[in-house]
Amino acid sequence: MRLCTGLGSPILADASTSPRAWIAHPLQENSHEFRRLMSTLGAARERVALLAGSSSGSGHVSLSVQGTPSGALLRERAAVASSTSAIDAVISQAQAVTSSLSDQRHTLTSVGEKVVSIGARFPVVNSVLNAIRRKKSKDTLVLSGVIAACVLFTLLYLLFK
Repeated sequence: MRLCTGLGSPILADASTSPRAWIAHPLQENSHEFRRLMSTLGAARERVALLAGSSSGSGHVSLSVQGTPSGALLRERAAVASSTSAIDAVISQAQAVTSSLSDQRHTLTSVGEKVVSIGARFPVVNSVLNAIRRKKSKDTLVLSGVIAACVLFTLLYLLFK
């Protein structure tokens, strides 16, 4: 027996092996490697198609890939991107409302402080402010009584229904 080297792998050969058998083993190895590389190439092409669809920036799916599985993935990616942008818009609107309410709170706090300081300087204004406070206190008591009565009547209604 003698050692023959094929295309990258040693093959044991004896006198009874034919040239066809001598070539079969490297052919099988190369065929297997070819199939592996083709599957890797196919996966790379799909990845490029998905990335190319998302890099356009428009968020629209091209008409040529709508029936393919990658087209479905592109549509899903576009839907997710649209949802993300809508959420970003809502968050930015909420932040604007928060800052606006904070500004209003500071403004009303400063106005209240100015009214109290004016009331301290002028006794007539102070008596008007005290009358307003008493009226506000009475209104608060009446409103809380009405709310308590409504809750009580609602509970009685639900209890004896």
